[in-house]
Amino acid sequence: MINFPNVFSGTNVTLEINFQNVAKDELLSINRVVNDLMRENILETNVEKLYVTFSSMISTINDKETINYHEVIVKVPVVINSKEYIFPIISFVDDECSFLRGTYLGYYKRLLNPGNIYISDDKVELKSSILNIECKYSNKMKNRIAKVDFEKPFVLNKIVGNSQRPVDQSYHTLRISEYKQKYLRKFENIEEAKFVFFKKKYSIQNIWISEDSFILEGLCNLE
Repeated sequence: MINFPNVFSGTNVTLEINFQNVAKDELLSINRVVNDLMRENILETNVEKLYVTFSSMISTINDKETINYHEVIVKVPVVINSKEYIFPIISFVDDECSFLRGTYLGYYKRLLNPGNIYISDDKVELKSSILNIECKYSNKMKNRIAKVDFEKPFVLNKIVGNSQRPVDQSYHTLRISEYKQKYLRKFENIEEAKFVFFKKKYSIQNIWISEDSFILEGLCNLE
């Protein structure tokens, strides 16, 4: 059984994708439960960047059990009530408990077989019917990056877990405590890169790596 709070720790590799020529309807088609307000927000926003974060995580699911899993979250910057957020349009995960927890919280998740998500010190890879990524990079890093766009809070649909579009048109976000980031660094060189979304290739502009930990308490409404 999954009970909050859950404690998380792990390593993240985030890719910044040049997405200026993306078809908005095609992007939205991968999330079957996005509500109308979020749909309109994305259609009205000039989406030039897409962020994809590969995470190798350890987390509790209750006060006795812990899981190890890999996750890939595809994220779009949005603005709601003049505040900046990140909308996770789809998430791929290789653990059933993480899949169930994320679906309850409001993520649109796809459960993949182990091995379809690969993360190492110098390479990440995702194999799915929607998105294929293979990226190899140098492990030489630049100095710490002070601020990046993808560190905004997540915004999620209010009603989740349905196969049809939610009737409730409001939003929520995650209630996080004790967030700690050990480092955030930018990779020096992208040696090999392939980013294919619905059979169309896009360029990877930047790569960051970070290590963090936090406690997920549950959900809260947007301010």
